[in-house]
Amino acid sequence: MEEAFFYLKPPHKTTNHYMKSLFLITTLVLSSFTLLAQAGKTRQLPESLTMELLNGHKINLKEYVSKDAQITVVNFWATWCKPCKEELDNIQAEYLEDWVSKYGIRFIAVSMDDTRTKPNVQGVVKTKGWEYEILCNPDNTAYQALGFNSCPYTLLLDAKGNIVYMHTGYKSGDEEELEKQIQEAQQSMIKTEEKKDTIDEAAALRKAEKTAKENALNEDLKKLTEQIKAYQDFLNDVEKKEPFNQDLNKVATSIEATIKKAEKVEPKPLEENKK
Repeated sequence: MEEAFFYLKPPHKTTNHYMKSLFLITTLVLSSFTLLAQAGKTRQLPESLTMELLNGHKINLKEYVSKDAQITVVNFWATWCKPCKEELDNIQAEYLEDWVSKYGIRFIAVSMDDTRTKPNVQGVVKTKGWEYEILCNPDNTAYQALGFNSCPYTLLLDAKGNIVYMHTGYKSGDEEELEKQIQEAQQSMIKTEEKKDTIDEAAALRKAEKTAKENALNEDLKKLTEQIKAYQDFLNDVEKKEPFNQDLNKVATSIEATIKKAEKVEPKPLEENKK
């Protein structure tokens, strides 16, 4: 089995530095217990972790990573770390272009060089011809903030900014595992988008059904309104014709009375008429 190599930051041989190293190790141990306590929970980049661009401009790492909502690889390296540079060389030569094309990832390489060796970063990047997004963490706050103590160290973040994979060290073939994790993150993202599309489609269908019902109701109300108006017009016409109807009733009553009166008159015998 191949061994994974990683480099600890080389210490200065001073008592003060050893004390700082001891403090750092203690802090990292405590951070590890914290991470274990958080196992199973969604983890994201710290809100306050800052980085520097090569020009010295400071940026917030979480905001910088999440601005495009992409699957993102964040690799921590240093100019003095041989396996770091080997890993980045191999990914650049064999994988980066394909990963960007197939999965649409971002790849950010964060230098953990302190203020003494940071000036070497740009020269190494230029000499290597790396096409990564380069950030720097010269105050080395990432060690404590993220709970690691050696380089190379790799994080994989999904499109929502959740840390879905962590790896320390490098050996040939680690790229294959990283790609597998990238594929899983992409599949998860696709499923999430499909679920969202399904929810959106269901919401659109419910809205369409509601609109159709409202339109049908409005049409029924329109017809009812027209019927009520027609009935009102009919009543108005009847009201206008009422005096004429009353005259007709009077005439009919008069005729009926005359008929009844005539029926009561007895006809005279013919003999009397002859006399």
